[in-house]
Amino acid sequence: MSAFFRIGLIVTGVFSIASIISFMFVYPAADRFAYNSVGQDLLQAKHMVHEAFDNTSPSEWHGLSIKVSEQIDMAVYIDKFSDNYIPEQYIEQFKNKLGNTGIIEQETLQIYYPLDDEFVLTVGPALSSQWASYFSELVTWFIALLVSLTLAYFFFRHHQQALTKLAALLPTQENNQSKTIDFSMLTQRINALVLSGSNKSDSLEKLIISQRDLLHGIAHEVRSPLARMEFAIELLQTADEQQQAELSQQLDSYLKEIDELVRSLLRYSRLQHDESEISLSMVPVNELTEIAVDKVSNVYPAITFNIIGKASISIDCDIQLLTIALANILRNAGRFARSNCVVDWIEKDEYLLIIIEDDGAGLPPGKAQQIFEPFTRLDPSRARDSGGHGLGLAIVQAIVHRHGGRVDVSDADIGGAKFTLMLPKYLKE
Repeated sequence: MSAFFRIGLIVTGVFSIASIISFMFVYPAADRFAYNSVGQDLLQAKHMVHEAFDNTSPSEWHGLSIKVSEQIDMAVYIDKFSDNYIPEQYIEQFKNKLGNTGIIEQETLQIYYPLDDEFVLTVGPALSSQWASYFSELVTWFIALLVSLTLAYFFFRHHQQALTKLAALLPTQENNQSKTIDFSMLTQRINALVLSGSNKSDSLEKLIISQRDLLHGIAHEVRSPLARMEFAIELLQTADEQQQAELSQQLDSYLKEIDELVRSLLRYSRLQHDESEISLSMVPVNELTEIAVDKVSNVYPAITFNIIGKASISIDCDIQLLTIALANILRNAGRFARSNCVVDWIEKDEYLLIIIEDDGAGLPPGKAQQIFEPFTRLDPSRARDSGGHGLGLAIVQAIVHRHGGRVDVSDADIGGAKFTLMLPKYLKE
């Protein structure tokens, strides 16, 4: 809704309310005042007519009618009773001598004065009656306009004071020293502030939901190794020396599993909510991919990791974080591949695309976006092992977002999943 439309709507509403109030209370009083004033003029005119025409002869009537008309500023006519325009009840009053001093007709605002049994003097209508018919309406509309302008003034004055106070609270540019309020600019700033508050509210709601899901996931992930540790500790009480050694190794592996879970959680939490700057440097892409492959190839010796990218490209990145992201994707690919994983990269405008494919069974239907959520695991029957806590790809997405990029997943040409990291080649620290 535009500002002009809102102002017009407010003014119309105020004027309508003022008009209703004015017609309820002002109009009746103005109407009575106007017609009382006309009535006084007619009474005075009737008295002057009676004084002028009482006991006069017909020869004097014409001259007196002109003289009286000038004095009272009304038309004066000499008519016959037989003209049939005088109401019957007045004629009866004249015959009974009840109206010999004149009769005032309230509807037409005229005076009828009998001169004799044949002729009657008609005075008026009063010129002031025309003014009286408009006076009450003019006064009513004037009062309505005055009241509406007064209400509108106080409303907009209060509105301006509120906006002035609000303008003082809103952030402004440092070089803007003008004290004049630009209300269009203020409206834009308020709208931006409202939008920012709405976005923050949405972000906070998403954060609460994310934290709740994360807590549920942590409880689920910790429950399994703790249960296994509890079972191993019970067995230690009755085990022989060889069994105790084996159980100790199992306990050690369970502790490492929990430790790895905690480290992954802390890393994911920092990436999601820590606004600290990342350490940027120009790193060749082939160096990044080689480091990531070295981290994973020993874990999956049956899988061949082929780096086929040849272009000599460097990227502005945090080498430690981006290596973790690539290693997590390669680890996921190695877990689901049959025998082969392929790493490639291409340059596209100001972006670098790193592509990792595997020849596994591919993504389950409807899992393309879900796999980036914390503690999400694909179908275990498709995997080579059941390792991991379901945080690897969530960490990948967080790292890529911190680098101003995005990660997509689709079906690979060689049969499995295809991960594409789209990263800007240059970042500002």
